[in-house]
Amino acid sequence: DLEVSEVGFSAAISACERCERWEHALSVFEQIEQSHLQPSAVSFNVLTGALSCGGKWEEALAVLDAVADRSLRIDASACSAVISVCERRARWQHVVELWPVMQELQAQSHLQDAQDQ
Repeated sequence: DLEVSEVGFSAAISACERCERWEHALSVFEQIEQSHLQPSAVSFNVLTGALSCGGKWEEALAVLDAVADRSLRIDASACSAVISVCERRARWQHVVELWPVMQELQAQSHLQDAQDQ
């Protein structure tokens, strides 16, 4: 028997992102919760990337909200992906709102990298 894991689901979402299949990525993400597993920040990050690649800015923003609601942390690359899709869709208000968030995430990442060395 194969054990269902959140890590496996995240890998599947990532594969959907690389194949530009945002619909499948969203479906896989929904299966995480249907399997009574808790999606991790990694799952949300790769889902955000898949939605952004698919031009789904509203859905990508909803994922950011879901991350905040669950007290998880999105990473700078996921935030950047959402900014990019909002930019491509001329949703400038969201770009302006997310820009300082991304800068803060990048600064925190640099601090963490410095501490790890």
